Amino acid sequence: MGEARRSNPARTVSVARATRRRTERRRRSLRQRKSPIWLKPWQRVLVIVLGAVLILGFAVWGLWEHIDERWVSGPRVLATVGGQTITQGHVNSRDRLARFLLAQPGTNEELLEQLIDERLILAEATAGQLLPADEEVARQTDALLGSMAQLYEGEEAREQAMREARVTRADLEALIRALLAAQSMFAEITREVAVSPEEVRAFYDQDPERHAQPLSVQVRHILVATQAEAEEVRRLILAGEDFAQLAVERSLDPGSREEGGQLPWAISPGDERLVPEFVAAAVALGEGEISEPVKTAHGYHIIRADSVAPARQPSFEEVEAAATEELLTERRGQAFEAWLEERRNAAPVTYTGS
Repeated sequence: MGEARRSNPARTVSVARATRRRTERRRRSLRQRKSPIWLKPWQRVLVIVLGAVLILGFAVWGLWEHIDERWVSGPRVLATVGGQTITQGHVNSRDRLARFLLAQPGTNEELLEQLIDERLILAEATAGQLLPADEEVARQTDALLGSMAQLYEGEEAREQAMREARVTRADLEALIRALLAAQSMFAEITREVAVSPEEVRAFYDQDPERHAQPLSVQVRHILVATQAEAEEVRRLILAGEDFAQLAVERSLDPGSREEGGQLPWAISPGDERLVPEFVAAAVALGEGEISEPVKTAHGYHIIRADSVAPARQPSFEEVEAAATEELLTERRGQAFEAWLEERRNAAPVTYTGS
């Protein structure tokens, strides 16, 4: 006989953290595949779509309404949710899609818990008429497939990768449909969550350093293949040649070359979007300084610090808006998790296998 039990909040937090780590590893992998320095625009689209799986702030990252039955194998029932069964085949199918999109899915138990949460959320979204329009699902799927074609350097290679992973467009459409439904449910459940000015102030006072602003440096760089070429470029710059023009003419970095070598964000110590050697050299520069050649796995860089903002501790008034949004995000996540726990208790959820 099956045994009804509640979800484990500690497990939910653990899965959420593991999911965030997996997504960040995927982001770093994407950066390394196409650009020596940062994500290209099409890669950011893919990360945004995949990053949507974290929109709820916990482990509901792989939601979809149906799984293509061609890939569902294994009749063993693991759980029932409000009369619907979840089999080992459903978990296996989830595992394949997760491996294809995120490289490293969760354990069998974690995937089962995600499927249970999915069924509960989709049932409520259907009842509340919050499922997305087919046109929006198709548009989002097209965007994801287009980004994946860039990732695999062509549609043919993308299709081959999908065939090998046994993932179809229908799988992706179902995933996106459920993600959009989950976003709508999240907005509906948390729309009345609010925080008072007093709560925001107390939140800030608990840990003011969480809002500290680290040293940040806005830089340009020129990437070349050899140290000799890097030294030549540096001599030209010191002799008065225009840095931006030299970047356009000689830099090997496709992401920044047309921008005169300028990176699109300021760099701070420990910035994981860039290789460590580049970050260490950049944050050591004073405003207007030109680095010596910096060797990385991508070649040799000449870096210029266009502006430097020292580390500082902003006042509460300066960060009040950001602190308010941060606290609201935390409270909304808690409200949604509490709602989901209520749904689990009411469904009911029955476990029939392990």
